[in-house]
Amino acid sequence: MIAGPGLALAIAQVGIITGVFLILCGALAWWLYHRESTLSTARTDAERRAQQLINQMLTRDQLAQLNGLGFIELRSRLIPSRSYRVPRRRGQVQVYEEGRHAGSLCIQPTRWVPDGDLVLMHKLMIEGNETEYLRTANFFKPYRVG
Repeated sequence: MIAGPGLALAIAQVGIITGVFLILCGALAWWLYHRESTLSTARTDAERRAQQLINQMLTRDQLAQLNGLGFIELRSRLIPSRSYRVPRRRGQVQVYEEGRHAGSLCIQPTRWVPDGDLVLMHKLMIEGNETEYLRTANFFKPYRVG
């Protein structure tokens, strides 16, 4: 079967549309790659600055605890038998009462912030206004098996 001029035109149009589509995909891939590279650099810089701030704001004992155990333990000013374990990385703050796990607290920022800034956020909120911190945070009871 011999192709007529209409079929040849349709094939040419499909080729042009496919070419434009591939060019747009390539441009999008390039933009996403360079955008992610820029975000990674900005996040690395932010993490470095957050670490510098942690080094300034925490006591030597708190720094040793954060680096060694992966959390800092803060004593409650409201409840003498309570302490809070603020993790070094993203995660819930663990609540302990009389040495036993009593639950978890969750407060998250609406935008990305470095892990170090999260540690300081929890620390400053707990130490500055524990009542407001507890009112704002979501509390999760510990899960018991059996």
